[in-house]
Amino acid sequence: MSKYKLTFKLKQHTPIIHFQHDQHGATLRATELKPKLDRFLIEKLDLTTGTGDNERPKDEYKSWFINQGKEHLALDYKVRVELVNKNFKTGDVVLIPPIKDPWILSEGVMVYITSFKNKLLDLLKDNTGNPSALLKEFFVLHNFGKRQSKGFGCFYTENTSNKFLENTLKQYNLFKRNSNLEYEPYNDINNPNFFYSNLISKDWHRLKSGKNHKGYEKSRIFEYLSENDLRWDKRWIKRQLKILIDKGDLPNDLKYDTEPIDINDRNSWEDVGEEEYRYGRAMLGLAEHYEFLTTNSDYKYQVIIDGGSIERFKSPITFKIFNKGIYTYCHNVNDKIFNQTFKIKIQKKIKNGREFIKDDEPIEIEETIITPNLSEFNLSEFCEKYFPTIGYQLI
Repeated sequence: MSKYKLTFKLKQHTPIIHFQHDQHGATLRATELKPKLDRFLIEKLDLTTGTGDNERPKDEYKSWFINQGKEHLALDYKVRVELVNKNFKTGDVVLIPPIKDPWILSEGVMVYITSFKNKLLDLLKDNTGNPSALLKEFFVLHNFGKRQSKGFGCFYTENTSNKFLENTLKQYNLFKRNSNLEYEPYNDINNPNFFYSNLISKDWHRLKSGKNHKGYEKSRIFEYLSENDLRWDKRWIKRQLKILIDKGDLPNDLKYDTEPIDINDRNSWEDVGEEEYRYGRAMLGLAEHYEFLTTNSDYKYQVIIDGGSIERFKSPITFKIFNKGIYTYCHNVNDKIFNQTFKIKIQKKIKNGREFIKDDEPIEIEETIITPNLSEFNLSEFCEKYFPTIGYQLI
């Protein structure tokens, strides 16, 4: 066993969505793994000082960084990932119809970490040469590939236990789905449409968007905002669409033209008094756009979200699948998303074969909507109150 090398196996628990799925040996990419591990170690071990463009290694840790961190903050070790080509499967999962994303599943991968910085490498292995608790924690906290916050790309070291996973995630608000996955559809793991489409996606929609088909449920974000006498963004968006439809700027009525419900369970297009709207769904992750069907199946409306300098905002809630259990834990919400102003544009789209293409230039809406401020939204409070309503138990 070389003192400059750490070798270990990661067991793959859920498929990874991979843009290079058709390449030989495609699996978890070292180019994704190393930057994430670097950032985790830098923050966990407090290796730097300063923030943003002024962040730099602390003097005592400069030697741990490539070129002492003068060019970029990359730790001085190399990572190689090799597919364990056993029980290899691939297929497609529908995340946003009709787009199909390719996934890969295998028994796992071998990871090789090499470094001549002994003190750095020693942090990643225990006294038996296996992955240290620190390294195990990293894989518990992170998923990989596309749609990673929704449970895809779960890899864990072989010596990770349920107890270790739960104890690690308890530093956050940790919930476990009440039902386990011992039944047949999940055991056929080469169909990830089951755990995603039938479980996680439906659970997530009940929290963020609500349920409108095969039964009706209010969005939990809608309910949370209503408790503070605030109205949510979906009603605001539908009212903007309605104005354009009534003016003739949009050619077709909405397919589901039900008057949007208000905080008093009243269906009406009209506001009562001075109503305050908040872009509540953004607090669970910022969407690029929303789509609305119309009464003409050849047309639909795409609502484009414009947050100015805020282009991406990762969901603060991550789903983890370990063996036969579904967990979810809540991170901190990025402070930059609070009390931010957003604009929208309405893009008409017309059917062209199997696809929808742009029809004319987008219509810019003059009115704006803001996200909740710090006093109006608390993620821990939201999760503790509403995860139990969709079948999750606080651990």
